[in-house]
Amino acid sequence: MFPILHSLAMFVIDFFKSPRRLEAENLFLRHQLSIALRRAPPRLRLRGSDGALMVWLTRLWPSLLGAAHVVQPCGLSAGAAYVANI
Repeated sequence: MFPILHSLAMFVIDFFKSPRRLEAENLFLRHQLSIALRRAPPRLRLRGSDGALMVWLTRLWPSLLGAAHVVQPCGLSAGAAYVANI
């Protein structure tokens, strides 16, 4: 029940965000997804451009850090932890 109420509240809050803020958040989340879906060795390696884009976006919009989710698997493989958080 709580996840449904949370999703509904976030939906309503999104109406009050500026279009530029939503575009920046969308870019940030798409970039995270492209990194996660990139075919890579078992340990994910970030490129220099990945870090530079993340730093630039978070300096322009510090509140984007709240949109990021860091997964630290405890005894699970990284892929299983990623799937569990979807």
